[in-house]
Amino acid sequence: MRATLMTILLSLQYRTGQSFVLYSHRGGTVKRFLSDYSEGIPTEIQNAVLKSIYLDMVNFSRENGNPNIPLGSKEGRQCEQLRRLAVQGKLSEQEMELLQKMNFRFYSLEQVYETADFDELYGRLVNYRNENDGDVSPPKKYHKDPELGAWVTGIRRKGKGHLDPDHVKKLDDIQFDWVGPRGCGSQFMTQYRELLRRKSQGEDILQDEAARKWLRAQQEAAKRGTLSETRRHYMEALMQGKDWVTDSLQRQS
Repeated sequence: MRATLMTILLSLQYRTGQSFVLYSHRGGTVKRFLSDYSEGIPTEIQNAVLKSIYLDMVNFSRENGNPNIPLGSKEGRQCEQLRRLAVQGKLSEQEMELLQKMNFRFYSLEQVYETADFDELYGRLVNYRNENDGDVSPPKKYHKDPELGAWVTGIRRKGKGHLDPDHVKKLDDIQFDWVGPRGCGSQFMTQYRELLRRKSQGEDILQDEAARKWLRAQQEAAKRGTLSETRRHYMEALMQGKDWVTDSLQRQS
């Protein structure tokens, strides 16, 4: 009977990750039956979601070779929640290292777009644009909003052809950078961003001789066929409403 009870307790402990205490019928003797993870939940785990799901992930990993509990259960949904918390930068460095050692599967950058609420992230991108003089390229590792940086990078990797057409239209409406600064050369982007900032503040950039000189240089490159498609896209966005390649770019009186 005692052996049977011990077997049941061990089985329950294995499946739930909880420790069970068996008191002997003689009293005074306490035996604990612990799993291989006898320390229980590691002390470095502070996040409430990870703390709640950790032992379930350990047990799932024993049976399946990985801790990635599929959707369809509360635990699976918690794993999805962990992935988003990781993207949002809400897990500590120690917690991230622990999950990596467990071979936990995080979102790829493309999956950030697929799983996030588009309207929510789009609104945050618009706010970023309003706060940064028209810039729509938050860094990939944007410390103020890590999820936004990852979302923008994921969108660029997927490309227009693999996005919802309505999403493409909304992004085009705010002159979204489909390639990003690194794909265009830092010197070009520095000048482009400066002119875009000044224009967004209501300045007529054609009144500035230095600006006109730079714009003419881009015109000549376009006419020669040496202006990349990416830079052409940026110039069309900057000179919106103008046939910028053939425009005389004269100062307005």
